[in-house]
Formats: sequence, structure tokens, C-alpha cells
Amino acid sequence: MTAKQKTKPKSLRAAFIRVHADMNVEKRPGENNIEKPTLDNGIDVNAGLDFDSPLYVSKPKPAEIEKELIHVSFDDIKTILNEWNTTKRIKYYAVLHDKDFDDNNELVKPHYHIVIDFTSPTPWEQVKAKFPYGDIEQAGKVRFCVRYLIHADQPIKTPYEWTEVYTNADLEPYKLASNTMQEINLLKIYEMIDNEEITEYNKSLKIPTPIYAKHRSRIENALSLHVHKVTLNPKRDLDVFFFTGPARTGKSHFATWLAKQTNPEQ
Repeated sequence: MTAKQKTKPKSLRAAFIRVHADMNVEKRPGENNIEKPTLDNGIDVNAGLDFDSPLYVSKPKPAEIEKELIHVSFDDIKTILNEWNTTKRIKYYAVLHDKDFDDNNELVKPHYHIVIDFTSPTPWEQVKAKFPYGDIEQAGKVRFCVRYLIHADQPIKTPYEWTEVYTNADLEPYKLASNTMQEINLLKIYEMIDNEEITEYNKSLKIPTPIYAKHRSRIENALSLHVHKVTLNPKRDLDVFFFTGPARTGKSHFATWLAKQTNPEQ
């Protein structure tokens, strides 16, 4: 059984598009793969007839598909959006993601995310014509898609700034998460605290500032509770180092260095 393929919609009320900054795309050789015209009834063309006659057809030779490297800049994206907006009223939002990491902590290749909110349903083919190399989807809720541009509701993903979003619309309505989404973010943060992915020493790096500022007491309580729970566990795996010696011989400095070697992220 094969997996069911996602069918493309006939039209889009809002589009969520991903475009890679660099990609290999297929191309076929130009005129070199066109045979000498022949009549569609098989008669030899050397009959002195008009080669522009509709009777003639050009038959492409079978040829290996070549690939070429295409680079798309952020300026290219901006130009497409601006020009399209002059002929079709749209609200657009775009950002470059060049600091994303995958599940193996490998840097993801730079790519763009684009959200377009149309005033009326727009044919899928029209969107594809503007972004021929883009992955185009129907945007469920524009609000969630716009917030995704900076990973606003993705606390474990690389955050981006609202100032990095190129748009012709007002971003203020999108900057505050819904109460439900804030609770989901907090639950994810609590889980990361329990797994010790977030600790007292790296919380400022792991937790987005707006979330920490609004829910500081709840997050601090979770951190304190985890420390309390760990210290009460009689079977916890704990290594104790005891340093002794005269004053000013570097005990504290060495202990700090050793701790950083053991926990480089903290």
C-alpha cells in the first residue's frame, strides 16, 4: 500500500509557501534536443514544402534531464510580492530562516517562509506561477502561520525577530499568543525542565523573553520544584568533588572550569 498523496487545492484563500534559497532544479537542453521537423503523416520533409506549415511537428529527442543550481535571494522574494501586490491586493509576510537546526542538531539549509492572505480565492496555478519552485499549501489559520515565521509558538526551535519579517501589513495583532497557545508553550517548557533541557543556568537562552516575562513566577516555581524533587531522590546519580588547599590557589577557578567541561551549555 502506498501512502496517500496530498492533493493540491483548486484555489487558495491564504497560502503558506516554503522556498529554498538554493536548489537543484531539472532542465532540458534547448534547441539541441529538437529533431529536424517531419510531417505528421511521416512524409519526408525534403519535399520543398513550407516548414512553417501546421502539418509539421517538432519531435523532441529523448534526452537525459539535466539539473541546474538556482539561487533565490530575499530581494527576489520581495520583488515578487511587491509586483504581485500592484495587480492583486494581497497581504504578505515573509522571512528568511537561516538558523534552523534539524533533529540531529545539523544546520538546515537556508529557506524562506511566505504567508499570503488573499482578498478572494486565488487559483493554485496562479500562485505556482509566481513561486514555481515553492512548496505551496493552503494556510489553515493565517494567525498561526504568521506567528510560525518567528517560531513564536515553537519554544524548542530557533527564535527569529519580528523585525526580520518583511510585510505590508500590521504585525501587532500577531505578537501576542492566544491563552491556549501560551498554556501549550508552558507545558512544553515544564517538560523540558523535567528533562533538564532547561535549567537555572540556561533558562535565559532556552526560554523566549516574552514568555518568561509574563510567566516568570510559574517557570521559577517549576525550576525550584524540579530541584527539590531531584535532591529528595536517594538514588540519584551524583558525583561529589571536594577541593581543599590554601586560600588563593585557584580552587574556585578550577571548580568552575571543571563544571563547564562537564556541562558546556551551562
